[in-house]
Amino acid sequence: MRRFFGLLIMMLVLASTACKKSDDNKSEDNLTGKWNLNRWVVKEVAANNTWNDSDTYDPGQYLQFDGSGKCVAFVDGELSNTTYELLDNGKTLWIKENNTLDLPAAGFTIQKLTSKELELYSKETDASSTYEITIYLNK
Repeated sequence: MRRFFGLLIMMLVLASTACKKSDDNKSEDNLTGKWNLNRWVVKEVAANNTWNDSDTYDPGQYLQFDGSGKCVAFVDGELSNTTYELLDNGKTLWIKENNTLDLPAAGFTIQKLTSKELELYSKETDASSTYEITIYLNK
């Protein structure tokens, strides 16, 4: 499960996207800035069994959105320049791999976005399991 989560985070860090103006400027305005990665929670369901796991990020890890589609990510000691795209009136944050949408792992539903809190959610399903991942960030 940690391996899956690590791959998902690496996809986020290494992904590159294009920017598209959102009709909801408030979402873009709230997203702009430096977000500290606080913690993640994973729920895995397989063969009628459920496992929950969570952990905190080491201090100093962050995502920084510039308001024009560019993002700087510092995760696990690596600094990456990526880009992002807000869709669905600021309700979905999309990540692209090599300028193409990498579905479904690329999309995060923005469950909460205020001037101080950001909560990203993703649900992935493979042949035998379903994973629900929530990432909590703050300014």
